[in-house]
Amino acid sequence: MCGFDKEQIYNNYCQAVAAYIVMGEERLRQCGTKSSTDFLEEFYLRWSRFLTYINRMTKVFGYLDRFYTPNSMVRSTYSEGTFQFGSRVVQKHLQRVLHLASDIHSRRTSSKAEINSIRFALAALIDACSVCQIQSSLRLKILSCLRSMWSEKMRRELQPSLPLSEDGLINKIVDYMCPTCFLNKSSESVPGQKHRQNWRSDSSTSAMDKRRLTRLLNESYILVFGQKHLQWQDRKDSKIISDGPLLVSHAKELNSLKNMGFTNHRRNVKLLRWTWGNLDETINILSKPANRNTKEHR
Repeated sequence: MCGFDKEQIYNNYCQAVAAYIVMGEERLRQCGTKSSTDFLEEFYLRWSRFLTYINRMTKVFGYLDRFYTPNSMVRSTYSEGTFQFGSRVVQKHLQRVLHLASDIHSRRTSSKAEINSIRFALAALIDACSVCQIQSSLRLKILSCLRSMWSEKMRRELQPSLPLSEDGLINKIVDYMCPTCFLNKSSESVPGQKHRQNWRSDSSTSAMDKRRLTRLLNESYILVFGQKHLQWQDRKDSKIISDGPLLVSHAKELNSLKNMGFTNHRRNVKLLRWTWGNLDETINILSKPANRNTKEHR
């Protein structure tokens, strides 16, 4: 195969990935005209589907990474895909995801379904920022959002035990209890006192190690939402820079199937992979008479 053929195939690959991402952007745009939870759920779905898509595409075009990209001054097939998704989806919609998540979380009347939409969307956002290697300044916005959610959560827990007039005291208690993953310890600590300083957007982020920031985001997420639907994994693959807990593949779909009574986890995972994460198609397969025994516990 001549060099021109490889270059043309690589360009066709990039165009195919771009077309897939554009399709996802259109779905996000349509959901943006609906409810907040619809948009957050669609954002999660776009990331989940993209991971399945890009993993399959890089396997098909893996020979390009062996014989073309290393010597052609272009990104690997995986890096090109994640770069396009990061620049066209993650960076574009990050602020809106955080705004909608904060708005829903601040309501005292938010339903369990709405909280779950936040849980999955933010887990997907953190995972996407790590895999797509989004700049630190944007990731710090996620950290700030999670800190606000944690503070609101703690205030709600403290208010029943303190008079309503003690808002100032509650704020001081919450600030004192704030975990270190939300804060940057000052180099000059005061003896006998927790001397801490909030992360600020104007602080130097260039010196911040990306792996450390990823761990801070993972820790802060767990403090707000717990470890449910996360898996511990150390991604040492050269394609990915991500440590710690990650969103379980097809986490939301697996949770929905379990709630519907399909408790055979291994079979659910296999079918979701086969259907590319299509929940409706997976339910149709599981609902057939021959597969009804999948509702029984293993």
